[in-house]
Amino acid sequence: MSTVLSSLLILAAVPVVLAGTYLLALTLLWRRPRAAAAPPSIAESASASASALSCCVLVPAHNEASGIAATLASLMQVDYPRDRFRVVVVADNCTDDTAAIAAQCGAAVLTRTDTSRRGKGWALRFAIDHLLAEAAASWDVLLVVDADSRVSPNLLTAVTARVAAGARAVQATYLPAPSAPGPTSVITDVAFTAFHCIRSAGRERLGLSTGLRGNGMAFTRDLLRQVPHGAFSRTEDLEFGVLLGLRGVRVAYADDAVVQGEMPTRPDVVAGQRERWIGGRAEMARRFVPGLATAAWRTRSLMLADLACDLLMPPLSAVVLAAFAGLGVSAMAALLFETGAVAIWLWATACAALAIHVAVAAHVAGRTGDLVRAAWAIPRYAWLKTAITTRAAWRSGEANTSWIRTAREGELQ
Repeated sequence: MSTVLSSLLILAAVPVVLAGTYLLALTLLWRRPRAAAAPPSIAESASASASALSCCVLVPAHNEASGIAATLASLMQVDYPRDRFRVVVVADNCTDDTAAIAAQCGAAVLTRTDTSRRGKGWALRFAIDHLLAEAAASWDVLLVVDADSRVSPNLLTAVTARVAAGARAVQATYLPAPSAPGPTSVITDVAFTAFHCIRSAGRERLGLSTGLRGNGMAFTRDLLRQVPHGAFSRTEDLEFGVLLGLRGVRVAYADDAVVQGEMPTRPDVVAGQRERWIGGRAEMARRFVPGLATAAWRTRSLMLADLACDLLMPPLSAVVLAAFAGLGVSAMAALLFETGAVAIWLWATACAALAIHVAVAAHVAGRTGDLVRAAWAIPRYAWLKTAITTRAAWRSGEANTSWIRTAREGELQ
């Protein structure tokens, strides 16, 4: 009995140890962002301004009348030659005043009405096809920013610096906008920092693809001609990032530029949003991991292997819950049956690796003290997130037939 239990605990620990080791390795590679070399600023001469890459900022929007003006104001204030960028809003199947407000704020507006093909992916495809049909010199880089976002002033500077250095796809740092205090917002901040900052920076140092996060992602015009946007799932950004990887295109990480998006804090809204995200990742894992693994082995590509590993990685809270639960069960087994030293060592190793990953993310997010004070809420949060993960994975095969817009905090009653 004791031997069988010990063997089962060891086998169960292996994937968790591998996950913890993988995250620890990326954590140890993290370094603080350093500003990239800047292209000409607004204050420089007209000839210097003309040499800057021309940018088009695309804002996909579905019924965003309540907040799109603030997003556009943030974009209009970026520190980049004003004659070298423009903002375009694609108002997709809107039933409110999104298009009119965007036009009043100085953005160009594309209106799309198609009730049979709904969702952010279809809106992006429509807008990109329209923009690619323009004159060849109209823009060099396309940057996608969600309609509920605020951007750092150096966003275009940082992105175009990577493009000038040879990148064809770039992802800026995507973080939650400041929200009402509470355990959920603290844990969300730390989780986003771990996923979008720590892991992305580690991949960048290894020359891997950081992947796409949907908000703050950029592409060169030539790339979009070569690889048309054909991602229409619930996680169209993740999907397109994998498609680019399979075409040998690495997504570079602009760690010094930040895009902040609004995140819900009400439990039912959070649960719905997370279920869509996790279900979308599970769907992408089933669809792409076999092909990524095969291509990685055939081409000896570490980038493709990492993309497969990223798709297989469960949410951080679920991994942490599994690690500490495994350690507790192993310790109990050792007390009852006087066996399981190897299992305890493996589970403790996983816990230590994950603790370092979380501690660094909390430090980078400036939330170490807040996370300590919110520690009482972490077990319940992790348990609920694990339940959401299980439910989302089970439903991940469901078709995506609409653009499901997460309700903003100010809209909730």
